[in-house]
Amino acid sequence: MLGNSVNKIKTLVLMQLKDKIDLSFLHSKKTLISTIVFSAIKFIVAVLFVYLLLYAALYLKIFNINNYIPGSVITVMFSLMLVLSVFVCTVGLMNKLYFSKDNFILLSLPVTTNKIFLSKLIVFFVYELKKNINFLIPLFFSYGLISGFPIFYYLWVVVSFILISAATVALSALLSIPAMFLHNFLKRKLYIQLLLVVGIVSGLFWGIIRLILLIPTNINIIGAWGSIFWSIQDFLSEFIVIFSPLHSLTTMIIGKRIAGLVNIFFTTQGLLTLLYLIIFLIVIMTISILFVKPFFFKMASKPFEYKISHNKKPKPNRQTHTMFASIKKEFLLIIRSPKNLIKTSLIFSVLPIAIFLLNNIYAAMNTRLIGQYMTFSFNLLIVLLIITSHNVSVASVYSKEGTSTYLMKTSPGNQMVFLLSKVFVDVVLVILSLITTLAIVQYVNPMPFQNIALFFVTALFVYLTHLLMSAELDIMNPQKQLYLTSGNSDSNPNENKSAILSFLFSALFFAVSMFLFFEGVLLGWFKIALIAIAFFIFRLYLFVNRVKIYSKEK
Repeated sequence: MLGNSVNKIKTLVLMQLKDKIDLSFLHSKKTLISTIVFSAIKFIVAVLFVYLLLYAALYLKIFNINNYIPGSVITVMFSLMLVLSVFVCTVGLMNKLYFSKDNFILLSLPVTTNKIFLSKLIVFFVYELKKNINFLIPLFFSYGLISGFPIFYYLWVVVSFILISAATVALSALLSIPAMFLHNFLKRKLYIQLLLVVGIVSGLFWGIIRLILLIPTNINIIGAWGSIFWSIQDFLSEFIVIFSPLHSLTTMIIGKRIAGLVNIFFTTQGLLTLLYLIIFLIVIMTISILFVKPFFFKMASKPFEYKISHNKKPKPNRQTHTMFASIKKEFLLIIRSPKNLIKTSLIFSVLPIAIFLLNNIYAAMNTRLIGQYMTFSFNLLIVLLIITSHNVSVASVYSKEGTSTYLMKTSPGNQMVFLLSKVFVDVVLVILSLITTLAIVQYVNPMPFQNIALFFVTALFVYLTHLLMSAELDIMNPQKQLYLTSGNSDSNPNENKSAILSFLFSALFFAVSMFLFFEGVLLGWFKIALIAIAFFIFRLYLFVNRVKIYSKEK
């Protein structure tokens, strides 16, 4: 009986995982080996990257004058990432439990709701563990390497994060109930949703600007290092007091350093923390099963997400141009979704803030001619990294519509209009953000108008080139299956390729600019702009022709 229940839960888990994770590598020994090797390389690169950061901090004695990194530093990094992880997991579980389209199928299967509920938690446990393997476990492995910890420490890290991942999912399941009520309330009150998003983004924008303005006009890090060092120590001390439970959790994993010389694992306090973690996991999981599971069944059985409201007055149909109608539809989809609204707000606000910070730091430094060239190049690098990173979502913009994407082929109009309307709002916002950003650059570090105009042209055409390539990835290799159930995915290969292209484009134009600026700044900007325009024309030609071939009826 128990074995039969376990097999049913296993089947349910694999059904849901197959929608989000490509498990085809399990059926081929060669593909399995290559997947394992690639995952191992990615993990090693992450560990080495964090190790280099910690080594630099150790060498420069940023956090401690002794030859070790204090555990409080790891507490800060771990706490920030764990809080973010709980938030992301709560939103994901809310969508998976209450708004997922696969609920209609799962609830019709000959299995109990207990098994369905547990299968959803196990699926998210797999996601959470995978996320921790990519981000948090490399942090603790790197700390172990730089601290010279024994082999058993790394096994202990893995065991600890299995428990932490399970506790995160259980807590997120409990938090998903108020999150769902908040989501439904905001969805019904569009004006409150808009005001809330605008208020949060404006508040963050204002707060960051205030912090940037605190940067001194003449930075002398060496001269002021004494006060900076003790300010860092005060911050670390206050942080571990405020977040003492998370500091205890960190100490449970990495042990406690005595007199700055010996690190002791499995202290009495560490073992008590482990016991508290296990009790917390059991209690939260029990509460989730007792309260969240019945609530999940009740809400998932009611298709309230798709219920028609009869309170709205009918409006007469109006004939509009195809392009305008498509753009209007995309605009309404943005303002009706908090997630899309926040994403759109970030497109406009992140770039100006980042460049304002960077150029305020540059303005506080005395630089020579080569330093000025590097300033121009680094400005270009940061701008390109930020604006092209927004195109990662474009690599799934059509697939997210699922099987309804096929309707574009039957629409009475040019298919190119429907394809480009999906990204029109983002393009307009990026252009406005670029104009705002370059106005900030001109205000903080003035340059001739020709240079700033060519800077704008270069950034715009590199962005458009990357956008076309990202859209083409989704058109030519759609991943509709990944979005058929909950409307989101953590493993779209097209998004991964787009992210890699974003980095490569930014690095390439950064390197080219560094080389060309030595021929003269104006001439350098002119050549870079020509390269960007030529590359865009080439990619536009390929995009149009490939879309025509893809759209042709066979």
